[in-house]
Amino acid sequence: MSVTYTSVLPVRNETVDFLAGLLAAERLRRGTRANTRSLPVHDQAVLILRWFLDGTRMSQLARDNAIGKSTAYALLKTTFRALRNVSVDPWRIGRIVAAAMVLLHFDHARTT
Repeated sequence: MSVTYTSVLPVRNETVDFLAGLLAAERLRRGTRANTRSLPVHDQAVLILRWFLDGTRMSQLARDNAIGKSTAYALLKTTFRALRNVSVDPWRIGRIVAAAMVLLHFDHARTT
């Protein structure tokens, strides 16, 4: 048995739009053809923010978006690549960059 519910992320729409813009720019930089990815950039941004802010497990995120778990991890990896190319004031990006920097430090022993 499963229960369906709706939840709200504690972020502004601008945060989701900003992250989606970074992801779209990364796809453009790579030359990704339109409609070939498993999720649109907005859905990918929401997936990543749920993982960062709510600590939602990848298996749950994959189920919620009807994608495989390995695909969800690949989307996370793509997001890190997009964030690595950001060179703006961290205060403008807020919690996304802070979380990404912490994860990059722990996962890759980086000191950015």
